[in-house]
Amino acid sequence: PNPTPASNHLTVRVDGKMVRLAFDDILFIEGLKEYVRFVCRSGRYVSLWSMKNLETALPAGRFLRVHKSFIVNAEKVRALEGNRLDVEGHMVPVSRQKREEIVRRLFGGG
Repeated sequence: PNPTPASNHLTVRVDGKMVRLAFDDILFIEGLKEYVRFVCRSGRYVSLWSMKNLETALPAGRFLRVHKSFIVNAEKVRALEGNRLDVEGHMVPVSRQKREEIVRRLFGGG
């Protein structure tokens, strides 16, 4: 289920329940084969999604694919240390291929 462009949340199925995750609550998303783990301020949620479908369902300016298995909420990134982003205290890997684009988009060039 994709959010409408005006929405501020994503609805996901978690353990048979429909859960609304506010974009502002999502810190990052980790791909786990055919599932994804949403790491949020309010907790962690595992749902059946593909990273590709999720990437198109999320607002592009706000969420950024930083690795084959990770999408981060750009507003929650605190720092870049080597090839890892500090997302409110969680260290998320950055792929070498995407590092330059991430520096440009999140930190204005480096």
